[in-house]
Amino acid sequence: MNKIMIKVLTIATLAVLASASLVPTARAIPPTNYWDPQGVGVGTNGSDGSGTWDSGANWWNGTADHAWTPGNVAYIGSGTPGTYNITINGTSAYSTTVNNSGYTFSGGNLTNTNSLVVSGNVNVTFNNHVYLSSGVGITIGNGATLTSTGGLTSLGGSDTFNGNTTGILAIPSGTVTLSGAYIMHTIINQTGGALSSGEFFVGYGGPGTWNISGGTASSTSAVNDGSWRINSTTSSTSRSGCWNKAIILTKTAGVAGNCLIPLI
Repeated sequence: MNKIMIKVLTIATLAVLASASLVPTARAIPPTNYWDPQGVGVGTNGSDGSGTWDSGANWWNGTADHAWTPGNVAYIGSGTPGTYNITINGTSAYSTTVNNSGYTFSGGNLTNTNSLVVSGNVNVTFNNHVYLSSGVGITIGNGATLTSTGGLTSLGGSDTFNGNTTGILAIPSGTVTLSGAYIMHTIINQTGGALSSGEFFVGYGGPGTWNISGGTASSTSAVNDGSWRINSTTSSTSRSGCWNKAIILTKTAGVAGNCLIPLI
C-alpha cells in the first residue's frame, strides 16, 4: 500500500512540475543606461554630446560610467539641445529613447527589440539603418520629427507607429521595409526613398496621415487583398471609400472617401 501511495504521489508531483514549466514567465526589463559622453555621472541622467555608442565608457548606469551592453535600455539626451553625432559600430537595444533635439546617428545597424521613442518637440535623424524586432512600437511625440535616411527594416510581425497626433516620420531617402504597419497618431512625410510593406493601415485605431510626394511605394502582399487601407476601420476588401492599394501602387490621383493623403 505504501509503495502504491509513493508511486501515485510521485506521478502527481511530476505532473505539477510539468504544468508549472508551461506557465510563461514575464521577461525582465534590462537595466537603463544613460548616454554620458562627458562623464558627468553621479546624480544625473547622463550628459549631452557626441561619441561612439558601442565603444568606450559612454553610458551611466546609476553607479558608474561603463561600456555599452547590447540589449540594455538606452536613454539619450539630458535636456540640452545642440548638434550631436553618435556613431554606431553595430549593436542592439531593448529600447531607445531620444529626449532632446540635435542628435544624428550614423554608422552601423541599430536593432530595437521593444520600442523606439522620440520625445515631444525633439528632432532626431538616423542616417544608419534601424532594425525593428517583431511588434516593436515606434512613438514620435507631439511636435517631434524622426528623420530616417538610412532605412528601417521590420524583422517580422506588424509594427505600430503610435505618436501623439503631430509626431512626424520623415522619409527623404533610404529604404523602409515593413512586414506590416499600423499608422496612428503619426504623420508620415515621404519625399523620397522606397517604402514597401505587407499590411499597411493608415488611421487604423487612431488618426493617421501619409503624405507621399516622392519616392516609391510598393506592397509585398498580393494585389487586391485589402492589405493597404487608408482611414478605414473595417477589414472589408471592397474598393469603396479609401481602400486603395492599387491606386497607391499606380499613384493615380483622385480617391473617393475621407483620405488624407495626396496621391501623386
